[in-house]
Amino acid sequence: MLQALLLAIWAGLCTWDQFGPHLGFRKPLLASVGVGIILGDMTTAIMIGATMELMWLGVNNIGAYVPPDVISGTIVGAALGIMGSTDTASAIALAVAIGIPTATLVQQLNILVMTTNVSLVHGADKAIESGKFNA
Repeated sequence: MLQALLLAIWAGLCTWDQFGPHLGFRKPLLASVGVGIILGDMTTAIMIGATMELMWLGVNNIGAYVPPDVISGTIVGAALGIMGSTDTASAIALAVAIGIPTATLVQQLNILVMTTNVSLVHGADKAIESGKFNA
């Protein structure tokens, strides 16, 4: 339970880095190092992180495109890869097999949240135009 809580906090810090100080934790290699520290298997975590880094190399948001969330894919994939495998090769394969769908799912959820936020912004604009500042 403690490891799950620490992984959730680590994922939050890595995601926050996109909006905050830009320390580089939004990169799969560095995100997986945190997973390795928490789960106690740095070697496998670094190999998983390097594989994920190469997989997601060049994935950027340009214009309105929302890329897959590489951090959620890396952290979930690395954690389940390390905990669910006994050897490094199968841990990497499991991490990739779980990480890609996770990143894509979070991408879709992110689009849903942004769509919802736009409707809230339009509602706020209407409230401001009508002078209802408490709304």
